[in-house]
Amino acid sequence: MPFSFLQIIVFFVWALLSAALEVHIEGSRGWAASLPTWRRTQGGRLFRLVQVIFFGGRPVTGYHGCMFTLQLAAFHLCYFQGTPFTWQNESMTLALFFLVCPTWDFLWFVLNPAYGLKRFKKEEIEWHDGRWWVFGLFPVDYAVAGLISLAFMLGAFRPDADILNGINLVASCFLWAVLLLLTTDVLGPWYRARRVELLAGNEPPIVESNVDDVIASR
Repeated sequence: MPFSFLQIIVFFVWALLSAALEVHIEGSRGWAASLPTWRRTQGGRLFRLVQVIFFGGRPVTGYHGCMFTLQLAAFHLCYFQGTPFTWQNESMTLALFFLVCPTWDFLWFVLNPAYGLKRFKKEEIEWHDGRWWVFGLFPVDYAVAGLISLAFMLGAFRPDADILNGINLVASCFLWAVLLLLTTDVLGPWYRARRVELLAGNEPPIVESNVDDVIASR
């Protein structure tokens, strides 16, 4: 069964809200740098395997372990509400999960006043600095997750069996790209400025710099 455009919109909003929530939790310190959570960089072979596969070689934290598990569990709640568990349904679920994860991570930068696109660079992001960036544009993790998502989409859509499924796949990816572009160019700048304003209205005020204003004043 192909994705519907409503599904694409709903799951994009899910990624957007997940990113906004993490901006509220982490502030400008990414990868749980200032959170009261445990953090490990070394361990046995099993630990290393989990670190490489699920954390991209970054420090393993209790916060991220809980967050990723919660996300994966939420994507599977449909099976406890009447959706039959089939390979096609599970393939669609995993395709959306691996599409949402890198989008959610990228939108954290888009919505965060400390970063925005202006600081979305390898040398500006400590926890992404050790990773290879594709053409210097984005971490290789995004590309890997995108390819995994595409593989699951192809498994669910079977475009070779029905040309309409192939058209739906292309249209769904195009809609996701449009939503990402609109969020990056329109919603992101507004949200970053609005967050700074709202924090300044706290009692006592919280002063947070907006990278857009800092760069514009140079």
